[in-house]
Amino acid sequence: MISIVIPSNRLDEKFERCLLAIENAVMPDSTELIIVLDGIAKDLGFFKKINSIDSYIIELAENKGPAFARNQGAKYANGEVLLFIDADVAIQKDSIYKVDQWFNKFDSGDALIGMYDDQPSDPSLVSKFRNLLHHYTHLHGSPVASTFWSGFGAIRKEVFWSLGGFDCVYRQPSVEDIELGYRLISAEGNITLDKELRVKHLKSWILLKMIHTDIFRRAVPWSKLLFRFKSVKQDDLNIKSREKVSALLLVLAVVSLIVGALLPAVWLLFPILIVSILVLQARFYIFLAHHFSLYELPLAVFLHWLYYLSAVFGYAYAAINYRLIQFSRSACLIRATKR
Repeated sequence: MISIVIPSNRLDEKFERCLLAIENAVMPDSTELIIVLDGIAKDLGFFKKINSIDSYIIELAENKGPAFARNQGAKYANGEVLLFIDADVAIQKDSIYKVDQWFNKFDSGDALIGMYDDQPSDPSLVSKFRNLLHHYTHLHGSPVASTFWSGFGAIRKEVFWSLGGFDCVYRQPSVEDIELGYRLISAEGNITLDKELRVKHLKSWILLKMIHTDIFRRAVPWSKLLFRFKSVKQDDLNIKSREKVSALLLVLAVVSLIVGALLPAVWLLFPILIVSILVLQARFYIFLAHHFSLYELPLAVFLHWLYYLSAVFGYAYAAINYRLIQFSRSACLIRATKR
């Protein structure tokens, strides 16, 4: 049996679409749905449309974040496989069937993740770019993954609890799924990315929210994970070498503009650096050209550069914080030794 676990802190149209998509995909007698309402009360009228699904609804008195909510839902699961789906994701009709077939076929498989499709729900520029970036990143990621993904990710229940579940230190949607994946790989487990297992993201993004998320809920906490899990592969998805070099070149381009105000000759570096980024990211920008109009494409590229700057800022912040903590611990150790 597959136990689907969905945490949600709101009863909105996106969650409704998520549930209706699951209703069309469930396999009778081999699927159960566990909904965890994270700090909100149950509305029977809202759930009338999914009465045909064998579902169990858990109400948490206060909002404690998706990591805690997923763990709570997993405690009630009867299935051998836990399938985590975000409340703003619409799955395909055969998504659950494919997950079931995969775990039946691969006895040694610990976890399976899918990816977003290339037709995001919200057509606005920022939302479209953000969701397409996620799609493209997974599309060119390694099938032998090192991170878990809770947007649409399945894991054997026995394996999940052997790891202790999601780390509840994350009170907001962040990198709790990546952290779980790193622990699984560190424990010599395995995660497979199935690029044909695609779902639709229903989330809407605005610029400031995207920047804030990229810095404080992605770059900073993910960088801390990189310092912590140094043995895990760190050349995949968002942290491929190509991405790191592109981000560094963009920072140098910005620096060349600033320094050029005092030394105009430095401005000559700017076009060289920008062209270098365009060459490195040519495949991605060609991909964007197929999804954006001619006047939207430069804006989408600019959003990509903002994404890079956010990532660099977040990494620098995390690195400085990490070094300060290490220095503080060393100083304490030296003082303790002298005593």
